[in-house]
Amino acid sequence: NNQLRAAYQGFPGAYSDQACRQIFTNERVVPIGFRTFEEAFLAVREGNCDVAVLPFENSLGGSIHSNYDLILRFSDLFIVGETNLRVQHCLMTLPSTPRETITTVISHPQALAQCDDYIRKHKYTPQVFEDTAGSAKKIKEENLSGCAAIASRLAAELYGLQILEEGIEDDKSNYTRFLVLSKFPSVPDSKVPCKTSVVFSLLNQAGALFKALSVFVLRDIDFTKIESRPGRKHLLLNPSLNDDEDLQNSLVVSLNRELRVIHEATQTNLQQYTQQQQQQQKETKSVEDSTSPASYQVLFYLDFNASISDMRCYHALKHLSEIAPFIRVIGSYPREAVYLGRESEAHSVWREVLYPLPASSSHPRSQRLRVGIVGYGRFGRFLSKHLREGQSDVWAINLREEEDFTQEAVADGLVPEKNYYQGYNNIQKFLSNTLDVIVFTVSVLSFEEVLTSFVPYLTTELIVDVLSVKVHPYQIMKKLVHESCDVLCSHPMFGPDSGKDSWVGLPFMYHKIRVKDFHRCARFLSFFEGKGCRMISMSCSEHDRIASASQFITHLTARVLSALDLKPSDIDTKGFKTLLALVESANKDSFDLFFALFKHNEFSSQQLRLMESALNKVKDQLYEKEAQQLLAKERGQEGEKEIVFNSRVESLAPSRTAYITDIARKMKEQGIDVIALSVGQPDFEPPLNVTEAAIKACRDHTKYTEVNGLSVLRQEISKYLKTKNTEYSPEEILCSSGAKQSIFQAVLALCRPGDEVLIPAPYWVSYPEITKLSGATPKFVETLEEDNFCLTPEQLEREITLNTRLLILCNPSNPTGHVYSRDQLEKLASVLERHPQVFVLSDEIYEKVLFEGEHISFASLPGMHDRTLTVNGFSKGFSMTGYRLGYLAGPKRIISACAKIQSHNTTCPSSITQYAAISALRDTDESYFTESNAGFKKKRDIVLAYLKKAGVECPVPTGAFYVFFSVKQFLTEATGLTTSEELCVYLLEKCHVGLVPGEAFGLAGFVRVSYATSVPVLEEAMERITKGLLELKH
Repeated sequence: NNQLRAAYQGFPGAYSDQACRQIFTNERVVPIGFRTFEEAFLAVREGNCDVAVLPFENSLGGSIHSNYDLILRFSDLFIVGETNLRVQHCLMTLPSTPRETITTVISHPQALAQCDDYIRKHKYTPQVFEDTAGSAKKIKEENLSGCAAIASRLAAELYGLQILEEGIEDDKSNYTRFLVLSKFPSVPDSKVPCKTSVVFSLLNQAGALFKALSVFVLRDIDFTKIESRPGRKHLLLNPSLNDDEDLQNSLVVSLNRELRVIHEATQTNLQQYTQQQQQQQKETKSVEDSTSPASYQVLFYLDFNASISDMRCYHALKHLSEIAPFIRVIGSYPREAVYLGRESEAHSVWREVLYPLPASSSHPRSQRLRVGIVGYGRFGRFLSKHLREGQSDVWAINLREEEDFTQEAVADGLVPEKNYYQGYNNIQKFLSNTLDVIVFTVSVLSFEEVLTSFVPYLTTELIVDVLSVKVHPYQIMKKLVHESCDVLCSHPMFGPDSGKDSWVGLPFMYHKIRVKDFHRCARFLSFFEGKGCRMISMSCSEHDRIASASQFITHLTARVLSALDLKPSDIDTKGFKTLLALVESANKDSFDLFFALFKHNEFSSQQLRLMESALNKVKDQLYEKEAQQLLAKERGQEGEKEIVFNSRVESLAPSRTAYITDIARKMKEQGIDVIALSVGQPDFEPPLNVTEAAIKACRDHTKYTEVNGLSVLRQEISKYLKTKNTEYSPEEILCSSGAKQSIFQAVLALCRPGDEVLIPAPYWVSYPEITKLSGATPKFVETLEEDNFCLTPEQLEREITLNTRLLILCNPSNPTGHVYSRDQLEKLASVLERHPQVFVLSDEIYEKVLFEGEHISFASLPGMHDRTLTVNGFSKGFSMTGYRLGYLAGPKRIISACAKIQSHNTTCPSSITQYAAISALRDTDESYFTESNAGFKKKRDIVLAYLKKAGVECPVPTGAFYVFFSVKQFLTEATGLTTSEELCVYLLEKCHVGLVPGEAFGLAGFVRVSYATSVPVLEEAMERITKGLLELKH
């Protein structure tokens, strides 16, 4: 007597059987299958079953019209509940049947149609059977080999079949709506969200349906479904209502009685309706051939979101009864939910079976699932949100004090110290909430530590992990969690990004390690199944084996691609965009997660080796193909053989000025007077003492020196650097054959393949190519003219990544001539303090050429000395370009590494040059620099004045001997010029002046002028340039 008998149509294990188990959460429910829908209706009417759970519509197949017709015929039955079941088809066979032996699949026609693509793909022969679960039963009872059934997971469990694959339906959005029918209608409390179903007919008048629906729309009542069916005359009257005394107080029955009273009071409507029918029948020649609308009777079924206890609904139905010849309320019931019967004195246990129990009820099966979330990071928040939306009560705790998510929890609707807790000291408070399930969403690396802190306080909860590896938590939970608790390993194979729109079709893996309370575990798993997940029961070891070749490989590939610093462009293919999306997705996960996938999955190291082997294999194939082509060329040519160069050399870009240089050379050969303002060297001689020291060294010092340079020279450099507020011992200084060699050796020593070198643009032409030779990747940061082409702290912060190894700063700048102020450098240094992996190469070769203010050496800034490599030399300030001597000052370990490179390259700088440099530092009078800078400043002003005549305004440089100005106003359709390189060719051919285009420095639309020449020559050149630019304007 205490069992609920639920009728359904089909064999045990059918989706209807599954729906019964989904909507009733009590072990006393007994689903009973019937061959037809009508038999199920009769079973309830005759009292053989308490309720019927029957399908009324499918999201793919539409309405099940036979059941709509039956519910009208069985007017003594009412809708008392609903549920939406996700239809997830499984392919199942007898145990141990190999997939490759399957030739035939059997199932219900609708299931076969819903899996048609899958069946065709595997070349199976479909065979129709009357029921999905029946097909599984048939395979079991007849011991059919080479044959598979398409049915529910429940069917596989009932008939002992193995599931080969789950979720094989072509469309993952496959849901069936089941209605629960009973002889005893009940309307839930007004607080419970309800749905009401009615059926009605209308007069055959224009706008009749519009008027009928308007009675709901005007009252702001939301429709969820409208269905029309052919009606029959004998049903177009309100049927006699059940006289059972127990139903006298039923709101549904009472409302139907009231509606009938209204109907009888408006008999004129029915008479008018009948007369209209008769008149139309007379006007037709033949009843059999009639196509008049009056020959058809139509019933409308309407579902809407409101309860009949809602006065809006009550008045809408009364209004509808005044215009509808026929109307009946079929039921007013809670929207999709889980129900349990309550006892009452007046009825047997199951009389009001679908009345939801109040939240305060102590019955454990009726309550919302009480779930605790341990860890409130991205996935913890994501899971918490969906669980709360899915009718679960959620409590959360985050343990790490350095990650306080209290604000995020409050934003999510949680209340601190009530259902959100922070810190280890609140574990007992968190567990005092009598939780059913505790889900650990912490990192793999911290899982054991976190679980250990919970173990002393656990009682009988279901303990669940959602880690990305499975054997590791399996072993830990089995070891630490005591027998009183249930344990479930799970892995939702999706996250906040991939699952933000829908979970339909997304895999959810689980392994029941130890489960005694099967109902609680089923309720937890049903949440994910209800969201549309593809549920996969799998051992933890098998999960890790498969995941190493999928999840770990995905993360590994994304990390490798991320190290390549791939950038989107206007010509990206769909495949490349997919790669960028993969990189973006992986970068949202921490490196700790990636490391955990490697460390705690025994199969990952093998996959890493396989990946490396595969990469080498592909590389070998490319080289082999290249060698074959080269050999073919050599055999087919009698002349000079093609030479294959090192790939890093091949990667170097040719000079952007080569074309202009070639034109200038040919013009000079023809006797044309070409002025070159492209050379970056002073037009005057070094100090006399330098020349004399060099002559003396030619007689006395012509042997090798130490690799690092003469000790006395390094001592002099050390003394000089102290005047710049930078302390370097002689052992921290390396002298080389020019500052370019110093830069090359520093980059080569520090940077590895995969590293990034930040280079503000415009830049000196050799920075990117030196970076490429080291195997690192140049990463350009385009500066702005309004910032005087200086790198800003915001730009620096934005561009630094974990791969950033080096920042190159040229101060004063070539090609712009601008000098960073102390404030600008300090702001850059403050950014670098947050990124300790980044070194700075400060190219200060132009520091002696300064017109105003002071030059600040980057190494002199607080905290920057040990991270800065200072490059300087004698070419610019001392006009010793041909002497070829530069130096590098930095941390001793880096200097030693650079010296090692130099020892296998040039060994040491010229001894003659070194002695000349000693004199330069010791003996040069300060007046030399004062005079040279005064001359450079005068020349700078000449250039700026002439440019102004041509209508060119540009920032005023304060150092070096360059002016970098915009020529974008001259790149127009009228001039026919599109690039600054074309403009330079024009000025060379038209005005006979050689300049360097901005493209050479990484910034198109600009031109560099070097004014390191004599005043008369400079004035002549600028006169020509001005004339040429003005002609372009006119």
